[in-house]
Amino acid sequence: MTNSNTNATALESERTLKLRTAKLEDGFYNIIAGERSITGGRLAVIDPATGQSWATVPDIDRDGLERAISAARKAFPTWSSTPYRARKTVLIEMVHVIEQHMEELSTLLTAEHGHPAASAKWEIEWVTKLYGPALDQMDLPDEESEMEQRRRPDGE
Repeated sequence: MTNSNTNATALESERTLKLRTAKLEDGFYNIIAGERSITGGRLAVIDPATGQSWATVPDIDRDGLERAISAARKAFPTWSSTPYRARKTVLIEMVHVIEQHMEELSTLLTAEHGHPAASAKWEIEWVTKLYGPALDQMDLPDEESEMEQRRRPDGE
């Protein structure tokens, strides 16, 4: 076996182990109104690099979609009345959680898209390095103040 074949086999074994530790045996699920939900059928996720199925995702049916839309509409007033600074804190925390799970997420992206692990890591870093600092630096108005946005048509 050549050195490059040995390296490829080692990388594939590492990826398989990472996917196994992700505990995907039961597949992915939707979260509707804060609860796991699987409605309708299931679709196989095929790794384009190997042609093998490595997980399943929900194929949401009309009822599940209607429940998701209803839950989103119900949640919107609470989120929209949440103070700007609290929303900013939630989004910054989300960016930090994504950073903490970069290895797992890049493994999932690699298996889903079939592209190299370095490319998947770059995609995640691009999002976290772009949005993380932007959120940190965002200067938000006090809750009592109002924001006004004016737009001019192009060409004026």
